[in-house]
This record gives sequence, C-alpha cells and structure tokens, in this order.
Amino acid sequence: MQSAEKAMPADGAAAALLATLTQKRRLDAATPKESALWLLDRLLPEAGVNNVPLAVRVDGRLDIAALQAAVDALVRRHEVLRTVYLDRQAGLVREVLGEDTPGPRVKVHDTVAGVPEKALREFAATPIRCDGRLMLRAAVFRGPDADTLAVVVHHLVFDAASVPVLIAELAAAYDARATGRDLPDELRTPVAALRDPAPREESLAYWRTALDGFDPAGLDLGCARPAPARATLVGDTVLHVLDDETRDLVRGLQRTQRAPEAVILFTAFCLLLAAHGAGPDLVVGSPVNIRPPEAQSAIGYHVNTLPLRLTIDPGRGFRDLVKEARTAFFGALAHSDTPVDAIAHEIAREPVSWRDTLFQHMFNYVPAESAGALTLGGAPARALHVETGFSKFDLELFVQSGADHIGLRVLYCSEVLDRADAQALAHRYATLLHTVAADPDRPVGELDVWSAEDRALPGPGTARSVPDTAVAADRDLDAFRTSPGGPA
Repeated sequence: MQSAEKAMPADGAAAALLATLTQKRRLDAATPKESALWLLDRLLPEAGVNNVPLAVRVDGRLDIAALQAAVDALVRRHEVLRTVYLDRQAGLVREVLGEDTPGPRVKVHDTVAGVPEKALREFAATPIRCDGRLMLRAAVFRGPDADTLAVVVHHLVFDAASVPVLIAELAAAYDARATGRDLPDELRTPVAALRDPAPREESLAYWRTALDGFDPAGLDLGCARPAPARATLVGDTVLHVLDDETRDLVRGLQRTQRAPEAVILFTAFCLLLAAHGAGPDLVVGSPVNIRPPEAQSAIGYHVNTLPLRLTIDPGRGFRDLVKEARTAFFGALAHSDTPVDAIAHEIAREPVSWRDTLFQHMFNYVPAESAGALTLGGAPARALHVETGFSKFDLELFVQSGADHIGLRVLYCSEVLDRADAQALAHRYATLLHTVAADPDRPVGELDVWSAEDRALPGPGTARSVPDTAVAADRDLDAFRTSPGGPA
C-alpha cells in the first residue's frame, strides 16, 4: 500500500477543513492503517477487495424475524459495528452511530442450489462503500431444504479473528429471539470499540533498522506476468493438503531445528520464492493478531502485517536459514505494534507497484482450533468458507495446521499467475519440505525443487533452487500446456 500520509493533502486548508468536519459531527480522522484500506477502495471502487465474508449453512429454515432481531442486537452491542466511514476531500473520517442504530436489513434470496457457491461469491464480492452507512450486510440464501446465512463486513471494522466471535454471538442471540427469550446478559452489555495503541518509538526504530537498504524491485517471480497498468486484483485459490509423510517431516524439523512450525514453513516459503526468481533479499508480509490478552474476543480490525525479511544465500543450509528466520520472526513479534503503513514511507526506494511496495507475497499461519457443534435455533449448522474472488498480493500462502493435518490454501492474483502456476508452486513447496528435511545442512543452492508433477513433463530432469531458479520448469510447463499433446 502507499503511505497513508499520501492520502492526506499536506496544505493547511485541507487540515482546517478536516478539523471543521470533526468538530461538527464528532468525526475522527482515520488512522494510517485505515487510510491504506480506503486508498485501495478508491482505486477499485467496484470491487469488494476489502470484504471479509462468512457463511453458515443451516439444516432447515431460519426465522427471518428472529435473525433480524439478532443482527440488530449485535450492531447495538458492538460500537465497532456501528462505526461508519466517510470519504471526504480532506481524507477519510470515522463516526460512531448511536446505540439505537439497527443492523442492516437481512435480505432473502431463493436459490435452487444446496450450497449456493456462485451466489455467495457474488454477495461477498460486492463492495461496501465508505459513505456513512454501516460497514456490513447480511442475507439468507434459501435452498430446497436448507438455508445459508451470509454476512459480509468491511475489513475496516473486522478481521478473520472476529469471525468466530460474531458467529457465536449471532447464534446465541438468534436462539434467544427464536424461542421468545430475552437476550443473555452478556449480549446486552455494550462493548466499546478497541483502539490500537500508537506504535512505540522503540518499534519504529526496530523496523527502520530491519528494513534498511531493502530494495523491493527484486520481488517479482520469474513465472509471473508483468502486472497490468490498470489492475483488477481478480484472484483465485488452489487447495493442497500435505500428505502424512510430509506433515511428519515438518514436525520433525520443528523438533530438530528448535523452531516453531510457523518459522519452518515460512523459511521454506521464502526458499520457494527465491527458487522462482525473487530475491535473494526477500521481504514477505505476515499478519499477526495484536489484540491484548484481555481483549482476544474483541471484534474489529486488529491485525498488523509484519514485513519479515530474509536473505537466501545459496551457500547456506536450511538449518542456518531457519535460525535467521527465527530471529526475524521473534523480533517482529516483539515490535508488532507498528502497522506497516506507518513505516512504509520511510523506506528509501523506487516505486515498484501501486500495491504494497515492501512486499508482494504473504505468509499466513493459522493453527486449527477445534470448534464445538454449531446450531441455530436447535438446527444443525456448519460454517462455510467463502472467497471474494480477489487477491491483494501476487501470492499468499495460508497454512492451517491441525494435530493430524497441514492444509495449504494458495491465493494468487490471476493477473500475474495462472492456476497451473499456483498448483505447481504448491507441489514444489511440498517437495522442498521433503528435500530440506532429508539434509538440512546441504547448501540451498544445490537443492532440487522439481516436484513429481514437473518430472512427468518432457524436458530437463533437474532444477536447482538458488541461484539457478525453477523458472526453466515453468517454461517447460507453459510449453507443455500449449502443445497439441498437452493437457487441456
């Protein structure tokens, strides 16, 4: 993202205008982190790129009146859900509506599908605007024998950690209203919006040092197309589950390298990027929940993205890279109070992209949590994953790690990568994990990054990770896909 300071005109007249608006309507100027999201909305006004969707499929029929009452109750309870934003000439401003504000009207749509995936995706992708209205909407998609509740909330007031909290409270409020009972006491207690603290000077100094001299011009992948002049951020997803052997190898690396699983997988991801032409000096974004311990259930936008830096030296082994990554990881966590938008403008560099100029790739590690049985009004229900169809970054690796599985969700920007590229990257990532587990001290420049799928293609039989990248493998893959005998 561009620095939020660039969103605000620097002249005194603009500052005076903003001050006047604030006094008349009790408005607050948006933070740099909020303004960064707003800039993206302005760039892509017809895209819901900042939307955070959730959906719950219920066996049977929902009571729409009870559901509406539950939505109203949660909006009145949570100040953050009554927070609206206005796009002003002087910049983005924030306002909190009164406690009597009702929630958005729950709309009902009939559908013939059991799980209306297309309708859910369209609902999730429709933009929510900074126009003074609530930053959320809700709908029920009524199927032949089941209803699907969908809620979409703007990232300005919501994040992934807010999803299970909202679902649990919505279910409790719905159960009460559907059975004619009063709301539980805890759902009638107003919750003030949690405000993130300003970054400490110590943290600002840490990030200036950590990012000193970094040049983001070398982040492009060799298999990627040039970003278009007018971006749409259209994206897609590839899912991949590591097999049991690979999962066990990762867990073994965690023990022998004395590093968290997230650090092991992050280091391998950086190695994968370097194997495809990025770096060798890499910065990868990694989101972290910055809620204090006493407010872990707070709904809102309480995530900072940490710009983790790692240099891939082809003469070093994976074990050494893990040590360096572990130091960077824990140092970043200790200074996670600083939003990347508060420091991005301080890094001396040439503009590379209208998107975030510090990183183009994301690593998102999410430990799987066991969720209890979900019901709505006594009817069995289950949460559904909904995609918006957008990707803010060239490539984002989501890792969901459970006791008996490690799942990968590869989110990619369709403007720069093909689906086959994303699938190949997922397979090569699994291959890399095998390779580094077999010999963690072997120089990474000698590692083989070809997957079994690559080896099935005609062409060379080997590829080295660094500095001889896997770009050759991608050229073979492209040629094979477009050849008469290649796969459709």
